[in-house]
Amino acid sequence: MSNPLHPDLMDPAERLDELAKILAAGLMRMWARKSSQLSATQGESSLDCAPHQSRHADANAVRKV
Repeated sequence: MSNPLHPDLMDPAERLDELAKILAAGLMRMWARKSSQLSATQGESSLDCAPHQSRHADANAVRKV
């Protein structure tokens, strides 16, 4: 994941990209840890629902008013 290139040899966009990857990985780890704690204390924390309960828009559906 990390760039083997020394930061002094990177242009500003490459350094910013590397920083964004590091921060994103940290957030993912933090969210995973919080999710694991919720699952341990409150059971499954998934938002799984049956297809008929889905709230996603259907491009083919006609809205009745």
